[in-house]
Amino acid sequence: MVGAYFTSLMRWMNGAGVVWVFALTFLICADIAGRELLDSPIMGVPELVSLSLVACVFLQAAYAVHESRLTRAEVLIVRLEQQSPAVGQAWQAQLAGVGVVLFALIAAGMWPDFVRAFRTSEFAGVEGLFKVVVWPIKLIVFIGASVAAIEYFRQRFAASRKARELAGAGDGQRRWLVLTVPLLIALVFVVAWLGPAEPRTVGVPSISGLTWRR
Repeated sequence: MVGAYFTSLMRWMNGAGVVWVFALTFLICADIAGRELLDSPIMGVPELVSLSLVACVFLQAAYAVHESRLTRAEVLIVRLEQQSPAVGQAWQAQLAGVGVVLFALIAAGMWPDFVRAFRTSEFAGVEGLFKVVVWPIKLIVFIGASVAAIEYFRQRFAASRKARELAGAGDGQRRWLVLTVPLLIALVFVVAWLGPAEPRTVGVPSISGLTWRR
């Protein structure tokens, strides 16, 4: 029952993000028409769009996680799930755990920023011309990141349980591959932190990983 309500919450958040983006398209078109036809742009459109895009992303993030629509490289995971489903599910659990940590860190970092923005009435725009209060956007980011972290936790729990069931049914080969997930993630962070983070250094391996399948 709780899971059904939580899924409905993610769907409502995703729907709100879609409607928000749809409204932004009309606002941008109206601003362009005002600039070109009437020489009278709508005040504050750049500020509204820049803040709204961040809010829309985090409104839709949790449902994207739920539907497995976040962009990801499937270099090894597809092969693992085909050759050893138990190891594949264990790896999925590890990756979901990384998602929990990342979104939890975003939520934890955003909360004090939201409190500060709320207390100081922080705004974007120009005093006397156009102002938009930013604390609702920061609150949306906090809520969206928190919900996404919870959804990743649910997926981690489900993948871990399925991995145990498959291992109990005799599919326990290549368990050592599960240990490579945290090691590979740690290696990536160390290389990114210590190595030269040039566009070619990051771009070429990323594109290769996304495009290579076999």
